[in-house]
Amino acid sequence: MNWIILALSSAIFAALRDATMKFKAKGIDAYLLSWGQSLFSFPILLICLLVSNRVEITYSFLFFSILSGCLLALAWALYIKAISLSELSLVIPIITITPLIISILNIILFSEWPNIKGLTGMTLIVIGGYTLGIDRKKYKAYDPIIKLFQDPGSRVMLVAVTIMSVLAMLEKEGVRHSTPMMQITMQVFIASLIFYPYAIKKIKNPLSQIKKNYSTFIFIGILVAGMFIFQMNAYVTGPTAYIVALKRLSVVFGILFGCLFFKEKNLGQKILASTIMLLGAFLISSS
Repeated sequence: MNWIILALSSAIFAALRDATMKFKAKGIDAYLLSWGQSLFSFPILLICLLVSNRVEITYSFLFFSILSGCLLALAWALYIKAISLSELSLVIPIITITPLIISILNIILFSEWPNIKGLTGMTLIVIGGYTLGIDRKKYKAYDPIIKLFQDPGSRVMLVAVTIMSVLAMLEKEGVRHSTPMMQITMQVFIASLIFYPYAIKKIKNPLSQIKKNYSTFIFIGILVAGMFIFQMNAYVTGPTAYIVALKRLSVVFGILFGCLFFKEKNLGQKILASTIMLLGAFLISSS
């Protein structure tokens, strides 16, 4: 299957996950929600791995999958820390720069330069996502950038985003040395183990919250598993930075779901940002 279709499918699953977490997971502890994504997606991923009957383990794969699992847990922890320290409208726009960081790392480490269309497309997706994340009633367009040097939450988010960028490159290497299902199953398993003691310290009454919202956690697990499966398979043939950029279109699908099913308002800024991002996606797909 074409890597563009796979990346867009991953974005759709990510949007469905975000919508579920926003409208069905209110009141659930943020740490439990993050840990629950891996905890409830792992059994699904394991079943898919066993059904695929392709278990390929090498020393290189173990290195990349274990390291990526560690970084995934660390990125989750820093992400939650960042949004607890600052307002969402300040820290969320920073996430959109992930594709550009990956491109810079590819240039430095592998001398891989994106073509003009691809670079322009990624830049438009970053601009669109950045525009979408800013609360224009509270902040000016450049405030999130300035706050990088002043606001502790913004600095923590920048570290988290840098780790996410390195993580994407490690995931691709893990896929290259094994299979997509092996990589993501091992990665999620490691992340769950590492995040467990950190989450338990932060969560009050985790079992009661899980029991109360069991169906929500299962549904989120299914969506996260689907998101990861499509993303890992896209890595087989597609450029990492482009795949991550296209996955950021989850916010566009999220806007669509919000309009259709949840009657969200204030669509002017969202439509503008979505149009910019879709133009960027078109340039990437034609590059």
